Amino acid sequence: MNKKILIAEDDKAISEVVTIILEQEGFRTVFADKEETIYKILKEQEPDLMLLDIWLGGSDGGKIAKTVKSNKQTKH
Repeated sequence: MNKKILIAEDDKAISEVVTIILEQEGFRTVFADKEETIYKILKEQEPDLMLLDIWLGGSDGGKIAKTVKSNKQTKH
């Protein structure tokens, strides 16, 4: 089974490069460019790993990480 990685990045060029590299290595990827989308994907698709931009389109990546880590479903 291929691991799924959530790429949380608001710069389209960066997310495309990261996606290409990860998919060439056999990972499945899913993309989010907004804080709300991150939470939706985490709930519905349960990715194995999240790569999180520290400054995501006006949202604080550190705050998002704390929220994700404080949620029972997503803390690991």
